[in-house]
Amino acid sequence: MEQQNIKLPPPIVSGEFMKALKERKSHRQFEKDKEIPLQVLSNLLWVAYGNNRNNNSNAPQNDLSYKTVPSFCASYMYEYTFFIFTKKAIYRYDSKKNELILIKSGNFMDKTGEQDFVKDASVNIVMISDYNSMKKHPAENLRKRFDDETCLKASCFDAGFIAQNIYIFCQLNGLKTVVRASAGDEKALKQILGLDGDYHLILAQTVGY
Repeated sequence: MEQQNIKLPPPIVSGEFMKALKERKSHRQFEKDKEIPLQVLSNLLWVAYGNNRNNNSNAPQNDLSYKTVPSFCASYMYEYTFFIFTKKAIYRYDSKKNELILIKSGNFMDKTGEQDFVKDASVNIVMISDYNSMKKHPAENLRKRFDDETCLKASCFDAGFIAQNIYIFCQLNGLKTVVRASAGDEKALKQILGLDGDYHLILAQTVGY
């Protein structure tokens, strides 16, 4: 029998999650002087790239905890390069300790993008991929696969998962956000962050009120 088109029933948009997806959108205007409360920031970062369970398996990356987002071949390329820019300082998010590690004091918000609004928002999250960590993957069969092209694909996959988690969290918690490919000058950012090696700027995400 010849197959035909299937008419689907309308989606049932009920419950917080479905309503958050219905209302999800990007914002490019932010309040200039409103900080995100520390507890809300902690929740946001956990949703974005936090650890949600221990890795008790025999997987190659058994020194790392599993995260709230999938990772391409368990490569975790942002484990040590997930940066939070505020108007006071730059930090690295340490998911193991649930701590913001101070990288540099000062307001470098304008370095995270070309648009004016990046200076106004509460924080800018910058994802810089560590290609070297993928090329040294503990699983030999995977390590051979990570040429530059695959590293870029993997980095974009993971960044997409992270960005969407942030979008949903923001919609549920009265925050605004926008993800940006125009994420600043890679060379300048790497210099500010003290990164020297096979690191690559993937994207930035602005969050605020």
